[in-house]
Amino acid sequence: MIKVYIYDSDIRRTERIKNILRKVAQESESDIYLKRFDMSVDMFCEFEHDKHVVDIICIDVDLEESGLGIGKKLRELGFEGEIVFFAKEKRGAVEIFETKPLCFVWEDERSYLQFQNILKETFRQFILQPKNCLISEKNKVIRRIPIQSILYITVKGRSSEIHCTDAVYTVFLTIKKLEDKLKAKNFVRIHRNHLVNRSYATKKGEKSVEVLGGEILGIGSTYLKSVEREVCTSLWESA
Repeated sequence: MIKVYIYDSDIRRTERIKNILRKVAQESESDIYLKRFDMSVDMFCEFEHDKHVVDIICIDVDLEESGLGIGKKLRELGFEGEIVFFAKEKRGAVEIFETKPLCFVWEDERSYLQFQNILKETFRQFILQPKNCLISEKNKVIRRIPIQSILYITVKGRSSEIHCTDAVYTVFLTIKKLEDKLKAKNFVRIHRNHLVNRSYATKKGEKSVEVLGGEILGIGSTYLKSVEREVCTSLWESA
């Protein structure tokens, strides 16, 4: 599902934005969730829970509370999704581009058409995105974990702990299910409790593999041959 926030004081324009989003979602056979906010405090409150799952935030630049300032604050809070600015007239302020917006839309038919075309490609990327992410949910907070950021995965009780380049996440999936999902994504099982991203394997010992960051993981005896083949080949290719 593609999740979109709309923070706009113009009801007529909000409906137009919604109609365009729904049309593109229908054409791309995507589910979409739309929510409009009248106050930034309400949006930021919900954003705290949705930061890693909201895909697009549409912002009215002409609000009394600076729309550009809101966009900048979203980026400072770690929002990595797409920002779309709307305004009554075209602007060229440098601060608009500092927030790396998807596009800037003003009250012009050509601008709305451009917005619709950009959305089509953006939705296509969103549809592909789940194939390149794992989903982690904890305390009703859902996060997308980019597969390319995963260093290794270890068993932790009835769940699995995913160690990434920037954080550690817990998913309630067995390591076997994760292995099935990631085997074609350059991951190799080195132990009944460890799954390693070959791209981050930096050194192989007699019975261990070292990954980026210095963590050393033991190799299970039944996995020695496959690790020798898979990990050593990877190290040789990256040398």
